[in-house]
Amino acid sequence: ASVHVRAGHFDDPPNRAGLAHFHEHMLFLGTEKYPKEEEYEDFLGRNGGASNAYTDMEDTNYYFNVSPLDHSDDDDEETSEEVESESVDNDGKVSSALSGALDRFAQFFISPLFDEAMLERELRAVNSEYLNGRTADNWRNYQMLKHLSNHDHPFSKFGCGNYNTLTDGGDPELKGEEEESLDFFGGGSSPREALVQFWTDKYHAGNIRLCVVGR
Repeated sequence: ASVHVRAGHFDDPPNRAGLAHFHEHMLFLGTEKYPKEEEYEDFLGRNGGASNAYTDMEDTNYYFNVSPLDHSDDDDEETSEEVESESVDNDGKVSSALSGALDRFAQFFISPLFDEAMLERELRAVNSEYLNGRTADNWRNYQMLKHLSNHDHPFSKFGCGNYNTLTDGGDPELKGEEEESLDFFGGGSSPREALVQFWTDKYHAGNIRLCVVGR
């Protein structure tokens, strides 16, 4: 299954370069229905599946695959009961694996948490992507092309983002008494409000397409 969203780093606000990319990361870290951080990936793993996502200039794509398994272990009893009553395909039934995966996947677009407690760690994960990318020639060439482009055009935006841009001036190396505080962010500001606003503005039915193939 795949969800394609008509929103990418061209849509980043001026003071939060990389927000669309960071937003993509945060959707995997819990929803109201499934607040456990690893719930989605754990479910896919138990059913021979995997997932990934990418953020492009004008689009973001989320996708997963899963084996067509039916089971009723303790973790998935509720899902299995829902499958029996609600799920149909050409054989009259959809696998509990696909149904369960779709239910967890759908929550990204219904009620993500954007948990404040997970922001700092994920900011550092994005910052690591940025630091690692700087040594790759293709990444450096791409950034050079962006730098030389018309700065009034959204192509010039810094799509990856890093700790500094996502916290509006925060320094990941900054130390202080408040370092462990949820609202410290290296002297910058929390991106949570911007994340919620981005999701509200961009992640609506008019911008989203879903494709499901399987049983």
